[in-house]
This record gives sequence, structure tokens and C-alpha cells, in this order.
Amino acid sequence: MDRTVIEQVMVGRRAPLTPDGEESAIRKAPVDGPVAATAAGLAGDEHASHGHGGPDKVILHCAAEHYDTYRRHYAGFLADLAGPRRGFGENVTTRGMTEEDVCLGDRYRIGTEADGVVGEVTGFRQPCWKLGYNSGVKEIPKVMQDEGSAGWYYRVIAPGRIAAGDVFTLLERPYPQWTIGRLTRAFYGTPLDREFLHEVRAIPVLGEELQRVIDARLETGRVEPWESRLYGA
Repeated sequence: MDRTVIEQVMVGRRAPLTPDGEESAIRKAPVDGPVAATAAGLAGDEHASHGHGGPDKVILHCAAEHYDTYRRHYAGFLADLAGPRRGFGENVTTRGMTEEDVCLGDRYRIGTEADGVVGEVTGFRQPCWKLGYNSGVKEIPKVMQDEGSAGWYYRVIAPGRIAAGDVFTLLERPYPQWTIGRLTRAFYGTPLDREFLHEVRAIPVLGEELQRVIDARLETGRVEPWESRLYGA
């Protein structure tokens, strides 16, 4: 991975998203200047739904390259990095760092050694229907799920501040075999592969949400329903 620099840091407040008043904080806005990041979250960032946010999901990172791809392939794609339907709800956007470059358990220094953040990758985002609604392309969440391109989360190991222009420095890579892309595709492509489930479940840095999903699959031998998450009720 080449030197990767943050293009934007974004935070957002809960606000009505749909005509019936369904709330979301997906339409985040870029911040001028540094943003404090602690184990509890990013300053000024809110979450409207259960399962969003929390200590395993302090920072959501998305690759700007995906915007380019969707814009080429979907004529009705509306999400962007500057307009009213801004973003996919991420906190950090970069180029040159995708799900194929990042591994579960990676630790990065974001920013300077003096006041930057150390973040640890905890897993991928499970994409939901709000990504499709906000982008104007209903199929986007399923495409993200299939391709492993929905972004990834960090927990904060050492608090500090992050800002546009900060550089990512890889500090540790304990699980190089599990890129976020490979992990996501296996999670949804072979969801009841018990060898895979046991191997990933044993990785201690895995976020609690994914732990719970794996535990349920192993206990029941069934895959949780995806339809309502991907396309709405």
C-alpha cells in the first residue's frame, strides 16, 4: 500500500432521511480542522440506528474509488462527496486504500505520533437499505455485500485527533490472510462454512456484532435473513 492520505473527515447528526421521518446520520458533512477520536466515538458524530456506532465502530472508512465505479455503472447514482446526498455515511474517505489492502486486526497510526490516533480494524460494515436510498440505486447495498466494498471499521486504541491530510501508517498486521474484501465475500458467499466461521470467530479483535452473527450461525446452522437489511421492510 502506498502512502494514503485522508481526503475528508466527516461527522453527522441524526436527521429525517425518508418522507415518513425515518432518521439517519448517513449524510455526514466534512469537518474543517481536527476531530477528536476516543474509544467512545468521534466528536460531533451521531448514529440513529441500533448496530451503528459503539466501541468497535468508532471510525468508518470508505474508499473513494468506489464512488467512481458506481458512478460509471449506474446512471441514477446520486451519492457524492460534495452534494446534499453526501457520502455513504463514512467518517474517513481516502484513495489508494481499499478493502483489498486492509486486513482484520491491522493497527494504523492516523496522523502524527504526537497527537494522532491509533486505530485497530475490527471488521466490515454490513450494508443496509439506507445506502441504496441515499445513493438513488436500490441495488447498491447488495453489490457492496457481494463485492466486499462497504467499508471497514476501527476501534480506537490510542485517542487523539484526525483531520484531512493525515497519513495512515501501518503499525501491525497480525492477520494478513484476512483482507476485509476476502472476509466479507466469505462471510456472505459461504455463510455456513464451519471451518471459516470457527477460524474467524477465534480472532480476538473481531467486532462484537460479527461475533454474534457467527455464534448464531454456528448454533442454529442457519443464515440470518438479509432482505430487510438490504432493501428495507
